[in-house]
Amino acid sequence: MNLLKLKYLFVLSFLFNLNSFGQNWISYESEEQINDLVDDGNELFMATNAGLVVMNKSTLEKSIFNTNNSNLTSNHIQTITQASNGDIWIGTYDVSIARFDGTDFVDFMAPTNPEVLYWTNLFDLEIAPNGDFWLGTSVGAIQKQGTNWILYDADELGPNFFRIWDIEIDAAGDVYAGGSELYKLSAGVWSNLFAGTTLQGYLDAELYFANDGLLYFAGDLSRLARYDGVNWIEDTLGITINNFGAGMFTEDLAGDVYFNTKYSGIYKLGTTGWSIQSAAQMMAYGDRTDFYYIDGQGNRWLNKNIHLSVAKSGVIENTLISNATLEDVRTTNLHHGDNGSMYFITSSQENFSVLDQNGDWSFLPIPTISGLNFETFRDILALADNDIWLSSSYGLYHFDGNTWAWYALGACSNFTRDSQGKIYVLAPDKIHMIENNVFTEYNATNSGITDLALLGHGLDADDNLWIAAGGFTNDNLIQKRSSAGTWTTYLETDYPILKRPMGDFVFDNDGSMWVTDDFYGAIKFDGTTFTNPVADNSSLTTNANVTSVNIDIEGGLYFSHQYGVIKFKEGVWESLDIENVPNQNSSSRSKIEIDNGGNLWWASNWYGVFSYKLDIASGISSNVKWEKAVAVYPNPAASVVTLEMDLTAPSNVSVSLFNNQGQSFGSYAYGETAEGNFKKTLDVSNLSKGVYHILLLINEQAVAKTLLVK
Repeated sequence: MNLLKLKYLFVLSFLFNLNSFGQNWISYESEEQINDLVDDGNELFMATNAGLVVMNKSTLEKSIFNTNNSNLTSNHIQTITQASNGDIWIGTYDVSIARFDGTDFVDFMAPTNPEVLYWTNLFDLEIAPNGDFWLGTSVGAIQKQGTNWILYDADELGPNFFRIWDIEIDAAGDVYAGGSELYKLSAGVWSNLFAGTTLQGYLDAELYFANDGLLYFAGDLSRLARYDGVNWIEDTLGITINNFGAGMFTEDLAGDVYFNTKYSGIYKLGTTGWSIQSAAQMMAYGDRTDFYYIDGQGNRWLNKNIHLSVAKSGVIENTLISNATLEDVRTTNLHHGDNGSMYFITSSQENFSVLDQNGDWSFLPIPTISGLNFETFRDILALADNDIWLSSSYGLYHFDGNTWAWYALGACSNFTRDSQGKIYVLAPDKIHMIENNVFTEYNATNSGITDLALLGHGLDADDNLWIAAGGFTNDNLIQKRSSAGTWTTYLETDYPILKRPMGDFVFDNDGSMWVTDDFYGAIKFDGTTFTNPVADNSSLTTNANVTSVNIDIEGGLYFSHQYGVIKFKEGVWESLDIENVPNQNSSSRSKIEIDNGGNLWWASNWYGVFSYKLDIASGISSNVKWEKAVAVYPNPAASVVTLEMDLTAPSNVSVSLFNNQGQSFGSYAYGETAEGNFKKTLDVSNLSKGVYHILLLINEQAVAKTLLVK
């Protein structure tokens, strides 16, 4: 390998210009929604699923405190409250409480009751006028009185007790605990305020003391209720309000009380009952609200997943409670595009999340042109900003930079490409091949492909197509279609290790094929023998339930599992587990990608997105940068491409062109070039359609650009 090509490979490792995070996992967990907040008049302190968000109410500037940058031990903050002395306390979902001192979390505490186990959940935290802490948990109401932790469960609350979701404390110090029933502690005696009523907390219980002294309750399937200290007034909304948890109450300056539902709008209590509201702010998110709050200045704050709007004197301002655009923690796939951007498919029904090479997050709107219900999106292939393919449970989409086009091909899933730019799309019973927007289908009728369910595919360095297929019995197989069109089939009956191959194929530096085994480990084929090295070495790792495989530029292999990654390099197995992800077996699945900056990305359909800086090509990054001042146009190009930049001093300049496999397609040395405008053209008319990389060496400073030839 010549020196220029070696430098090019190092450029690929560092083209993606993100921060070098060191050898730690960095969380991009979605804040996802506001669970609770404290308003001190100037700032909002918002408890979210991924940390504490502190927002200036005037400027909407925010700071986020999480496990990445603070002492916080768990990102899921479920509750927050303010003591009478002004101290702010948070409670994490795993039943830990701490004080926020303005810059970090201190004074961590947790109940010591033997009934509080690792699966216990914290729902609410309140502080009584006498300084006692009160916790609503999945095992009951817990009081911290001095150094003692006192648990109140079925023994004190009665046989119908089921969790305590909300705690409220009145001015007299009486405690109200909302669960399947509503309990009141006064003068040391518990009573059931639902006795004699048909009210019931179902999946949640929300309590609120209005300024007029009335206690409001939500948590039933369709009813709200008010309590004046003696009697209940029951109301019905005529809808199911309890969609995975009741909403919240809030009150305006006129004393009118509002209640938000997660999926059915916001209601206001009037003289004739509750009526739905239709202000522009409320309708902007399609009547979906996770949190609704009216502050002491009359400003109305509305939250939907990571989106937050505020209506100030009729003027609506919009912002995010997150530094990323991940609208949902459940991430089903991720993709590193040829344009340098990372793409994330989450459970959001509105947007995909995009992180570009400059570290900027944005949204890519989800297409809606099919008009079909319950559509799920499977994979993204980004060739350029204006050339993006998307697969779904109903077909394929193509984005030209402005609009989506739809191809009704039936269910499609993963993409792969050959060295000539041909795209291969996996479908349940066929492979779609796309070349110059012309579709060709490989199926069991017109080719040697199996008629079993197709479970995965990939292309090796020689453009041979590999396919995994089968079921849950002994009919699994792997097929290879050579670039010349010859089919070879490897049957489970002949190779028993082929239990259930599934997913994308990866090929290592020795030419061996790797694909995940949906049951356990990853299957390797060296051209002669099938093995499962991950399963064979499972004692050296923490989890061998592999769901995807990837390879770095130096040949290191990575296998993702339910709570992290297994690394295999130079004969050594290493577990790269993620601290924030529960280390327990579950049905979660993960996918991994490695970007050009040497960052390993892990995404889970349960736990969100994390990145890890790999120790590859170390010490070379100081010589590589992404230089925005170099213009490449037109891009995509068909015949001639122009390179243009301004040189601030006389420089030695050379240019080389490579494809994704590192093959050179020409080198041009321009020698000593004068200060000023540098402008050269390259002839690309003889190149096949596909993605190429332009490497410029300017006084040994490497600058790289991606070029799409059409």
